[in-house]
Amino acid sequence: MVAYLSGGLLYGREVDRPAWLETRRKKGSVREAAEREEKIVELMKRKWSVRRIAGELGEKYGRVQYVVRKWKGREKAEGRGRKAEGRGAMMGSRKGR
Repeated sequence: MVAYLSGGLLYGREVDRPAWLETRRKKGSVREAAEREEKIVELMKRKWSVRRIAGELGEKYGRVQYVVRKWKGREKAEGRGRKAEGRGAMMGSRKGR
């Protein structure tokens, strides 16, 4: 920004920050995001619609949709893991032949 405003004559590291400028993070912590995701999953298990969850929690529709897809993918993967365990036991018995 400084280089742009000065026409390339100065760089940001060459200029002190103004006293009025606050430095703060735009994003929340990972813990806060995980807590929000848990709330979304809890409401999905109660059969709430994505739109209703987004409105209730003040989240964006797309963010809620993303969390729901991620949650459904985990559920699906866990189901595959249980099936694979059963097949693995059968495959193991053939190895001795």
